[in-house]
Amino acid sequence: MTRPLAWPAFLEATDRLRGASNALARLIADTLTTQIDGAAYLILEDDEHGDALWLHSVLDAGGRTLFAFSDGTTLPAVTGGSPLRAAWGQLDPGDPASLEQAVHGLRQARAVFDSVPDDLPCDAITDDHSCLLLSTDARPGCWDFGWDFDGEDALRLVRPYSASRPPVKLRTPAPSPAIRP
Repeated sequence: MTRPLAWPAFLEATDRLRGASNALARLIADTLTTQIDGAAYLILEDDEHGDALWLHSVLDAGGRTLFAFSDGTTLPAVTGGSPLRAAWGQLDPGDPASLEQAVHGLRQARAVFDSVPDDLPCDAITDDHSCLLLSTDARPGCWDFGWDFDGEDALRLVRPYSASRPPVKLRTPAPSPAIRP
């Protein structure tokens, strides 16, 4: 007989899952920035049904493709004795299938990825793409969760790194013409 789950235990479990998702996203980011100098965005492509993500490419902060995923490509190796390599356990971070498995794990945990900034000069990026921000040089497609994300999605957003948010430009009213008596 299964005991009912108490609400506080469920909330604790979902908080742990969010923490684990963020930690995995950070591992992915730290690994890719170690493997690919200048890596800022991991571009992901939704399949036509929206139920899977595929690895597309790694871009620098300006949108230049540093690595394109295709059959047979491998990522640079991560040194065997490093803590970063140990964190991957039995998976090989140089094998894109390992990275894809990690991304699918995030997707199964219902993690939400950022939208790609519209002004990145990369012709291959469409609305079917999302991204994981890999460095402090990367910026989200939208700074405010309210634009792309509702409250629940904002809680599930994985954003291990991000550029600093630009200052908000406050609009000041135009000066009034001087009033003459």
